[in-house]
Amino acid sequence: EQSGLCSGGAPTGELAAQCPRAGFNVNSCSLESALKPGFQVEYSREAQPIETTRLLNDVEPKAAQVAEALNEKLNEGYFLASFVVPPGDETCEPESDYIDPANTYKALHDAIGDQNGRLYPICLSDYSPALDFSLDLIVRTVKQSYILDLDPNREFIWKLFVFYKDGSRELLDKSLYSLNQRLLTFSEEVDLSLVDDLQIEIVTENTE
Repeated sequence: EQSGLCSGGAPTGELAAQCPRAGFNVNSCSLESALKPGFQVEYSREAQPIETTRLLNDVEPKAAQVAEALNEKLNEGYFLASFVVPPGDETCEPESDYIDPANTYKALHDAIGDQNGRLYPICLSDYSPALDFSLDLIVRTVKQSYILDLDPNREFIWKLFVFYKDGSRELLDKSLYSLNQRLLTFSEEVDLSLVDDLQIEIVTENTE
């Protein structure tokens, strides 16, 4: 039985003792031409057509649902800036065939509107104007917002009075402010630079 003789690094003396038959070259295990056990693997490749499936077939209804959920959860206290390949823009071509025009983001922007979103071409040579606009919106939102010390699960704003620097007082209409959890945000129609003080009446939900 000669299989496996060249494995394990057995000395040639032991090989000669195990195989005393004439003509057996005990040094064959040290030769590059010696027969060694091995295996060979062959691969074959067959091209198949690529199949694609759209997960969002109805883009507009889906975008409208997302916009409605954002407005419901955040009370329009958000901003969405999208840097995409605009659909139909011949001056902004994608760098890869795998990048599709942003039809879904375009539909979402149309559903949200310019007040809460902007759609920018990804091919812009300078992103400064887009980023400056977004930063300016954030700053203006912060200036129009306050954190209230209340329990958002049990307490709500009943009335909000504005005291102006000229001594006048106004009961502010609810359409001019919004409350998201503890974040009170005033509409830009309210010029807070003219306001001297605020008086907020809170109502507590009766849990009994």
